[in-house]
Amino acid sequence: MSIKELTKLSNGKDLDIEYPIRLYNKDGKEVYFETEDEYWHKREYDQDGKETYFEGPDGYWYKRVYNQDGKETYFEGSNGYWRKHEYKEGKETYFEDSYGYWRKREYKDGKQTYFENSNGYRWKSEYKDGKLLYYKTSTGYWWEYEYDGGKEVYFEDSNGRISDNREPLDMTMEEVCKMAGKKVRIVE
Repeated sequence: MSIKELTKLSNGKDLDIEYPIRLYNKDGKEVYFETEDEYWHKREYDQDGKETYFEGPDGYWYKRVYNQDGKETYFEGSNGYWRKHEYKEGKETYFEDSYGYWRKREYKDGKQTYFENSNGYRWKSEYKDGKLLYYKTSTGYWWEYEYDGGKEVYFEDSNGRISDNREPLDMTMEEVCKMAGKKVRIVE
């Protein structure tokens, strides 16, 4: 019920109210809003100022739950839609919603190393000393890097792109044969 309906006088007349009406909680967050044409909504907040509940005049509402880090862990709406999130060390590790979509993520040393979703898409990556070494997707696309002293010296991807800035190796014929696993003859 709107404030306009609540303040209607017994003789049927309206009080002289200035619109829009806005009410705030002690933290300055808007908890109620109403316009002259009787659109209204109300909101509730948790102790950290995060919105936990919303309701409007058409009956639609939603609620949210947050973890101790202020990240949303659950959302539910009166239309039946819901979603949930799981976190580890502040990073999302799992998401699922009422449409059947889900995604999973893995991390190592703060870097995301794996992703998979309900559509069948996935990728994985590998890091060393904070640098990306390898990335591969379920579509077959991949790329890899090499570093020397922290500087990228080599890049190659599945599309055939190559950037090779590695220093040439000085090798004896014996070392070349050993590397090749066969006898090698140099031809011009």
